[in-house]
Amino acid sequence: MINQYQQNFEKDPKKLIIFVLLGILIVAVIVLLFFLLSSKKACGNGICDEKETCSSCPEDCGSCPPVCGNNKCEYGEDEWTCCDDCKCNIKGMICNTSTHSCIAPSIQLSDQEAISVFKEYLIDNGADSTTVNSKEYETKASVYDGEPTKTVCEKRISVGQTISCGEIAQNKTVVYSYSVR
Repeated sequence: MINQYQQNFEKDPKKLIIFVLLGILIVAVIVLLFFLLSSKKACGNGICDEKETCSSCPEDCGSCPPVCGNNKCEYGEDEWTCCDDCKCNIKGMICNTSTHSCIAPSIQLSDQEAISVFKEYLIDNGADSTTVNSKEYETKASVYDGEPTKTVCEKRISVGQTISCGEIAQNKTVVYSYSVR
C-alpha cells in the first residue's frame, strides 16, 4: 500500500506537497485547540481572572465584603458598623445614617444646664455645696430606659477615685444616679 502512495506522489509531486501541507495544517489546528482549551479562563481554576468577581466566582475571588445599605444584616455588619441594615438594638438609640452607627439622640438640654441640675441634686441629697461646686464635670449624650439623657460625671482626678454620675432627662430631672470607682 505504501508503494501505491509512493507511486502516486512520484507521478504528481504536487500531491506530496499538498499532503505534507495538509498534515502540517492538521497538527497546527490540534495544537491551537489544545492551547485555547487549556488556557480558557474558568471559575474554579484557583485564579481570580479579570472577568471574574467575588459575586460571579467566590471560589477563585473569595467572598464579597458586606454591603451597608442593602437592607440585609450580613456577616461582618452590626448596629455599630451598619445600623442601616442591622438596626439599633439598644432601646432609644437611633441610627446616624452618615456614620452608619447607633448614637444617642440629641437632647435639648445644654451641658451647663445638665451640670447645674446634677449639682443641685447632689446638694439636695446631702453633699457639701462647696465641694460640689469646686469640682469639674463632664457630659455626654446617652440613653436611659429608652429616653435620651445627658450623663454628667465628676471629672476623675486620680486612678481609683470614686466619682458620682447622673442621668439628666430633658425635663431637667435626675432619673438615675450612681457612683463609679
